[in-house]
Amino acid sequence: MNLFSILFYLIACYLVLDFIKKNKRNKNEVPILSFALPIIGHLYKLGINPHRNLTKLVKNNGGIYSLWLGDIKTIIVTDPLINKEIMVNQFKNFCDRPKLKSFESFTGGGVNLIFIDYSQNWSEVRKIVSSSITKTKILSNYRDVIENQTKILINSMRNINEPFKIKKYLGEFSINIVLEIMFKQNKINNDVENNPIEKLTEPIQQVFLLLGTGNISDFIKIFRPLFRHEYRKLKNSSEKVFKFMEEIYDNHLIQFDPSNLRDLMDQFIQYEKTNFPNSTPIEKKINIIKGCMSFVFAGDDTVASTLEWVCLYLINNPIIQEKCYEEIISVFGNENKSFVSLKDRDKCQYLINVIKETLRIRPPLPLSVPRIATQDCKINGYFIKKGTQILSNTFGMSHLYVDQPDKFNPDRWLEYYNQKNQNIEQHNKYYNDLDRVSLPFSSGPRNCVGLSIAELNVFSVCSNIILNFQIKSIDGKQLDDTEVSGISIHPKQYSIKLIPRN
Repeated sequence: MNLFSILFYLIACYLVLDFIKKNKRNKNEVPILSFALPIIGHLYKLGINPHRNLTKLVKNNGGIYSLWLGDIKTIIVTDPLINKEIMVNQFKNFCDRPKLKSFESFTGGGVNLIFIDYSQNWSEVRKIVSSSITKTKILSNYRDVIENQTKILINSMRNINEPFKIKKYLGEFSINIVLEIMFKQNKINNDVENNPIEKLTEPIQQVFLLLGTGNISDFIKIFRPLFRHEYRKLKNSSEKVFKFMEEIYDNHLIQFDPSNLRDLMDQFIQYEKTNFPNSTPIEKKINIIKGCMSFVFAGDDTVASTLEWVCLYLINNPIIQEKCYEEIISVFGNENKSFVSLKDRDKCQYLINVIKETLRIRPPLPLSVPRIATQDCKINGYFIKKGTQILSNTFGMSHLYVDQPDKFNPDRWLEYYNQKNQNIEQHNKYYNDLDRVSLPFSSGPRNCVGLSIAELNVFSVCSNIILNFQIKSIDGKQLDDTEVSGISIHPKQYSIKLIPRN
């Protein structure tokens, strides 16, 4: 028997054994989809929009089922009750992240709120971020930043006299908010060559591109050698972001004044000094910089994509757009104002419902950042083996448990809260229970730490665009609301025209 024949039989045996392994059914485990292929498992079922195809599979497989994503056995959770059990009630059994090669290349093995395991370091960084953005005085400063950047955006839009692609403007607003809150810098109205912040933009965009397109070798280990270049690019881009922030951190440390905390990085430094005096300087530096990186990567793309979706649905629903305008005008009464302050947010409940409906119908992360079981445990009577990957189907929950899920209907939120206030029982515990089935920022201890700032960003931009302009498509037709997958889902790029309001 020659070498070629031996190799052929070895490969054939591997394929057969892999097929048997991936199609084996265990009575006490979560039901698995039928017909997993060797090597790729059920990856062929995902398509270009995995969240939609995984949601379709719920009809025949229920709110919890398992499949093989290449080498990784994964449980898909779409049932709200089971999702709460995993994300909240049994959080510590499902608090770690899988060891995907892309995640490791991005974090560099360091502390990052998004991708690292639950640990003391993770808890420290989380406390720094949450403490820094929830104190009333600090949040007030952030409100000023958001309002100032909104004014810059609106003024730039006033100078546009022709149809344009709004994505660029919303993206710049989003990154400027993050950078100014983080360390009092932004990239607006600056000469590119002399603006150091521009050095940060390119590697951030590269990380978004590499993480957003996905990497099949994360799921199929034998392919990893073929993707070394991609991992190297991701690692290099992440290191560029780290080194840039390291320079800013070093300057902040030199100029640090505990009586005058200028930005979020100062808050990080103060928190570390106060709460972790025994940490080494390098540990403090890594925790703070990785915390900043988490804030940048989590806050930039999700806010920008949400703003794109809100504008799209306002264009496609002009009656809803005008209803928002009338609400804003009613808040001002007879005052002739051209800017909506964040202090008026609670008075604009209809617009808030428009934003909530946008997040329901197009959640930024339609599938949650994956988790793994930290130990053997049981969920809903099913045995979950340690190391099993868990994906929460955010898109599926917000579409399978509401009436007319594909209809953009902000009024459903008003009806929901009216029923809630009157203690009206639903025929199904979770059906149309919007706060429990629409979870665009996840839930439990690993939910989005920047939720409060994200909500303020979106409201500030949307309210002021509506107050100052009618926004329309360039041909008067409906815009395509088909999503494009990435780190977060975006609409296809579209152009708009602005009609200034009197």
